Amino acid sequence: MTQIGNKTLLIAISALLTVGIAFFGIIMLISETNSANKPLIYDERIDVIAKQFEWTFKYEKPVQVGDSTFYNTTYNMYVEVGKTYLLNITSIDVEHGFSVPDLNIKVDAIPGKYNTITLKITEKGRYTIKCFHYCGFGHETMVGEILAS
Repeated sequence: MTQIGNKTLLIAISALLTVGIAFFGIIMLISETNSANKPLIYDERIDVIAKQFEWTFKYEKPVQVGDSTFYNTTYNMYVEVGKTYLLNITSIDVEHGFSVPDLNIKVDAIPGKYNTITLKITEKGRYTIKCFHYCGFGHETMVGEILAS
């Protein structure tokens, strides 16, 4: 191939790559925009509120635990297997991190802001909740559990 042929080929390949990357980017942007506008589908909402050094859970509907009924619990979140929950996660003091390692969940809990995720547990069990942001002396005691039955 001649010098001019090599330049033409190089320009053609560069143009094709540029157009391909731009096309892929536009498709991803459209996909992201469409998914952001879809309403979250869930059975119940739970507000997750962090504060030094505990987790509080406020339920949309009362939770039956044994003979007791709760609208709020501290440290332990009670859920039913197979139900989809909308978790609104926030903090009332400093930045915390809501983490459930066994469920691959890691969400910031920031004062004045709500981060929202859906949770659906498929197996009965106990899942440890940890704070993953250092939130002060006593941070290591900021643990809880999700109890799925």
